[in-house]
Amino acid sequence: MRQNGDVNGFDVANEAIDLPINKQSFNRQLESTLPFYSDEAWPELDQTVWSLRQQEDYLRRLHLDRMEQMMSVDKMVGEVIDLAGPNTVIIFTSDNGHYTGEHRLSNKLAPHEESIRVPLYVKSPAGTRRQVDRLVANIDSAPTILEYAGKAWYSVAYNVDGRSLKKLVENASVNSWRRSVLVEFHQPRSNTIPHNAADWRFGLPDYLALRVADDAGGNSANTLYVQYYQDVAEPDSTFSYERYFLTPDPYQTSNMAPGKLPALDRLIRDFYVASGKDCRTQDIRRVP
Repeated sequence: MRQNGDVNGFDVANEAIDLPINKQSFNRQLESTLPFYSDEAWPELDQTVWSLRQQEDYLRRLHLDRMEQMMSVDKMVGEVIDLAGPNTVIIFTSDNGHYTGEHRLSNKLAPHEESIRVPLYVKSPAGTRRQVDRLVANIDSAPTILEYAGKAWYSVAYNVDGRSLKKLVENASVNSWRRSVLVEFHQPRSNTIPHNAADWRFGLPDYLALRVADDAGGNSANTLYVQYYQDVAEPDSTFSYERYFLTPDPYQTSNMAPGKLPALDRLIRDFYVASGKDCRTQDIRRVP
């Protein structure tokens, strides 16, 4: 993947595996005309990192390292699937996405697609290979496993927040499905950890976000609304907002939030305090 076979190199051997420089959200310039994302956007791409390299070079190296790691993971996953046999249910997913310079960010934990979207592949003996265009979440993993194990996942004994994916996987009829999913982040607050500004985790504010598939009329909406908080435990401490319409703006370059949107604020707060069956009541509510 690297020029001259240099395992520590920064330069790719083929443009097809280079950083996504043509993506509108991959901002290499630093002019004041940059799209607004939030007050906490970081880091600047002209910062130097180790060995006095530019941040952009560091990101390219990081990108190549990850792609090469994935080649090893792909091989190992293939070996496991081959050994598991045809009567095994296999769920392959990840805990989070990762920025590689998009939105002038690195690492993870902010509420954009590059961070909150993860791969999900489910293989079932009764399923056929197909792509399902539904809004699912990591909280669906537990009820899915329970149902495949022959357990009543919706039982109050388990009190799961999500939904089983078994019917979706096996292309069975589904009466209703979620219209929205809650995304949340709390910055670390521990008496044993000093709030050191050098620790990037403490540079991120709390936020609650609503990722929406359908609008109030049942039409495809494909939106994201975010509220940032000084402290999420204090509902009135919001100080910054984002809203994106992902169909015309898939890379989230245009923040369309005029400020707090009261109807969405109420929906988010109701969602935030819900658990178990109440989550499945909240996620099918019509979203304004």
